[in-house]
Amino acid sequence: MYKDSNKKKVYNKAFYLAHQKEIKTYQKAYRQVHQEEKRAYQKVYSKTHQQELKAYLRAYVQTSAGKKGKLRSRAKRRQFGFIPLNEYFKGAEGHHIDKQYVIYIPKELHRIISHSVQQNRNMKILNAKALEFVERGKPLKLF
Repeated sequence: MYKDSNKKKVYNKAFYLAHQKEIKTYQKAYRQVHQEEKRAYQKVYSKTHQQELKAYLRAYVQTSAGKKGKLRSRAKRRQFGFIPLNEYFKGAEGHHIDKQYVIYIPKELHRIISHSVQQNRNMKILNAKALEFVERGKPLKLF
């Protein structure tokens, strides 16, 4: 095996840094030559391992990184930006205070007032509550 016979080259950081350009050009050329072969393999693999891939995706979406990615993709699809102003926490949903910026607030607070950024409906009320949550760590009474 290549790794066993060339351990010094494979695992030597100095070697990698010295030959970084050569390695990158080799990798790029290899990808271009074997592109169709890789596509065919992925097509067969996705059909034969369909249940495993679905289970992996379901598990990933439940993680913190998966939830963030899902929010970013939805925002991109809706042509909104996604610049978070605070950190995600368990039980939070992303609330767009405008078309670019997002504040993570509790799900109950986010869903209690029907709102729309595009139509500017109820945004002043919910933005005030969201900013209050960020400043104090807990929202004010809604009504």
